[in-house]
Amino acid sequence: MANADFVYTIEDVLSVYQRDFAADTVLVGMDETSKQQTKETRTPLAVRSGQPAIDDFEYERNGTANLFMVCAPLAGWRQVKVTDRRTRQDFAELLKDLVADYFPNQKIVLVMDNLNTHKLSVLYDRYEPAEAARIARQIEVHYTPKHGSWLHIAAIEINVLSKHCLARRIPDRETMVRAVTAWQNRRNEVTKSVDCGVRLTVKAGWVEILPPQDQPVGTPNCQLLAVRVQEQDPRSRQAALDWLLFTTEGEPPAEQALQIIAWYEKCWQIEEYFSALKTGTRIKDQRLQATDDRRRCLSFDAITACTVMSIEWLARSAPETPAETMIHLDEIAVLDLQMAKHQYRRQQGRPKASQTILDFVTNTARLAGFRPTARQPTPGTCKLWQGYKILSFFVENYRTLKNYWHPESTVSY
Repeated sequence: MANADFVYTIEDVLSVYQRDFAADTVLVGMDETSKQQTKETRTPLAVRSGQPAIDDFEYERNGTANLFMVCAPLAGWRQVKVTDRRTRQDFAELLKDLVADYFPNQKIVLVMDNLNTHKLSVLYDRYEPAEAARIARQIEVHYTPKHGSWLHIAAIEINVLSKHCLARRIPDRETMVRAVTAWQNRRNEVTKSVDCGVRLTVKAGWVEILPPQDQPVGTPNCQLLAVRVQEQDPRSRQAALDWLLFTTEGEPPAEQALQIIAWYEKCWQIEEYFSALKTGTRIKDQRLQATDDRRRCLSFDAITACTVMSIEWLARSAPETPAETMIHLDEIAVLDLQMAKHQYRRQQGRPKASQTILDFVTNTARLAGFRPTARQPTPGTCKLWQGYKILSFFVENYRTLKNYWHPESTVSY
């Protein structure tokens, strides 16, 4: 039942992202996060030549702010609303803002997660029934799957907000409002949009190819099915996809052509998996004599190969995806500790914290010696695999220390 719900919501959200929206309809994503407000207890040391600003490790807590993120990804627009609490009434007021202020004359297709307050019924707690019904009629709701926040466009915007604006101490709500307002205005000015996918044109037909020259005279031509896939409206600064396949299988109708493409997609995934497996395990170099030994090695390495292939693919296709959607929090915490230690030893530019899946992949490969360059900004499978094996060793030690650590003892990791 849980798997059926997961598949249904994935297909529902993906179908929404692929719609052709009319002028009177807008796609909107909504999510929320919280930020602890902290005051400085001592005046920070200002930036000096060769030295960054230094904050004291002590701080004073000053409450928590709730941030509602609303974004229209196809229009490149976002709005952040700061509130003191996260209640049903606060969410109801946000829904009214959507209808009355942000998109007053448009049908709103709203994509959000399954938080307990994210329901249209909250309108009836806050407003009169007639007003609540009027607001609800203008909103069409679609929920992202549980444990599938990588489909949530608003969550991507929150991750960008966290990196650009919230990764520092903010003392009070007034400072918070000024900071997020400046961030959203700057983002809206450059119209940073989110790509929801690609549009492809598929054509298929029979072609004849001449036989090789070394064949006897009278050898008949070879008849093949040609399937061509072309990308429409490619992303900026990227060449359009143009893929041509010749095969002896299938028939020219579009349904059969799509089936052939699906077959080759599965074949490509298998090739990618075995490439990751061979690159990481170097099983040919292990010189195992017994079949059982090789089987035991593969049973462990196959799991790591799936993980490496998945996060590498996600880092390339959706680099802004929050790392915690696929990576355990222990792995993120240990990797960030290692990056801080690494930066201290080598006195190099500070690596980014592992907040996105791309940051996690890059930092993991750093453990194996990878250094990003202009020609190679992202690591290959080999370096990622080596770094992930090192990280796995650190994580196991970290969990052991965490399980057996006592407050009266001092442990430095």
